Amino acid sequence: LNFVRTERGDLVVGFVSDITERRAMEREGRRSETLSALGALAAGIAHELNNPLAVVSSRIDLMLERGRELPAEIREDLMVLQRHVERTSRISRNLLALARQRPGTRQPLNLNDAVEDAITLVNGDNSDNAVSVDLALTSGLPLVMGDPTGLEQVLINLVMNAREARARRIRIESGHAPDRPGFLRVTVADDGTGIDPETRAHLFEAFLTTKPKGTGLGLWMSHRIVQEHGGSLEAHDEPGGGARFVITLPAMAAAASEGPPPQ
Repeated sequence: LNFVRTERGDLVVGFVSDITERRAMEREGRRSETLSALGALAAGIAHELNNPLAVVSSRIDLMLERGRELPAEIREDLMVLQRHVERTSRISRNLLALARQRPGTRQPLNLNDAVEDAITLVNGDNSDNAVSVDLALTSGLPLVMGDPTGLEQVLINLVMNAREARARRIRIESGHAPDRPGFLRVTVADDGTGIDPETRAHLFEAFLTTKPKGTGLGLWMSHRIVQEHGGSLEAHDEPGGGARFVITLPAMAAAASEGPPPQ
């Protein structure tokens, strides 16, 4: 606002500017700085994790090779450990690929299989039987072109977050997205403590956490993984309390027609 004197009397001149583009550029600048920092962090994590993981994996292989007379229960436990070591190595590589903005390896994927595999992994590490997970998966869904490890990690993050929010019931549904033809939807809903409005405004930003020992990277990584697949991840309040996360992904036919997701 400016004040001017004219022959017609005193006037106030107001200028209104649309700063949407400027604010978007500022956010993009902060995002680039964050990704640069995460790239250095991810490189260090991958280096520090891969060496001990390689040692653990080689020792497990040796024990399985030489311990052919071991009881079946011990061999099964060793094989479980081996699978988790391999999975941790893939997660480490995926973190590095995400920070460097490189998409992971894609393949035709059944979303229901990804949900069931994620729940199997979570239940294998869960000692709290008070949390129930209900599945309502629609059969016959088309495939998506995706990275199995990345999408499973998204689902694991959402389920673990629900448990840490003191949820006692988690419901996971899959089906066609009703408002987006050619897209599929996976919904993870819980009856936990929910998300306060202040946290919701910055929910998918890096390093944001409400947990005493949290890193603030779980939801950021999940959001980025889904975006890399050409989809979206949204958070909503669940009626009666709790939170509901909605993953929307293009089916293979839709993904092929739309081309690669925008960066």
